[in-house]
Amino acid sequence: MRNRPKHKKRPDEFISLMDRLVRYFLENRNFFIGLLVLFFVFLGAYAFYQYRQASLVQEWSERLESALDKSGDEALKTWEELLAESPPSQLASLIAFKEASLYAQKSQWKEASEAFMKAASETSVPYLK
Repeated sequence: MRNRPKHKKRPDEFISLMDRLVRYFLENRNFFIGLLVLFFVFLGAYAFYQYRQASLVQEWSERLESALDKSGDEALKTWEELLAESPPSQLASLIAFKEASLYAQKSQWKEASEAFMKAASETSVPYLK
């Protein structure tokens, strides 16, 4: 008889890689089910986070659109209220610049200058800092 490895005594006792994987999975079934549940929990949390971010952007865009329709002192008051409500950082700089431009349109140069400086210092755009 030829030299066979000790773990293969007969040809029909050959253990394939697939057999080993299936056996390992069956022995550790609870672990794999737990991993699968954990994966779906994280996937659901991420989907909810993305949904919430999208709804916040939608809400703020509607509020900005309504603020753009106003003019004069009413518009300035609206922009100041929006800025006081802590908008997302990208929108905060946009709102601050719009507020500063309204001061400039009303020829309130000191307030416009202060608002532009504040908006430029808080912006996330590096070349404006």
